Amino acid sequence: MSTYCNVAEFSDTIPNFVIEDSDSLQLMMDIAERDVDMALGPGYRNPTTGLKIDPTTLVEFRRLALSRAVAYQTEYRLVKGDAFFVNLRPDARSGPEGSFEGREPYIAPKAQMELSYGNLYRLVTGHGRRGNVYDIPNQNIDQESW
Repeated sequence: MSTYCNVAEFSDTIPNFVIEDSDSLQLMMDIAERDVDMALGPGYRNPTTGLKIDPTTLVEFRRLALSRAVAYQTEYRLVKGDAFFVNLRPDARSGPEGSFEGREPYIAPKAQMELSYGNLYRLVTGHGRRGNVYDIPNQNIDQESW
């Protein structure tokens, strides 16, 4: 079961998405959660969940940003399909702006925006600190300095 986002939050974030099988959606959300956690960069992992962030320790706007990031990554995985994530080599594309070679991002652009909005990259790796400040024992870190 996904820690960062649940099916109800997914439905709130992406209201027009038709959910045919909630078990399959939950499995995809679990995979997307790992994608988002990986995108946060290096950091301490909770030994129980294996994740870098405990959403229960976050202020509400950050928790919602993290939830939306997982929802958007889930949507991205469902739209792109499994073949896209297996074959991550560069692709040549052409369009009205010209031709170029490069691959599309592994993490959904909307998910990246949510992680930035919630300041979650910095929360995990900022100011030379490695890891989630809430997981470091016996640390009195002033959150205002973030």
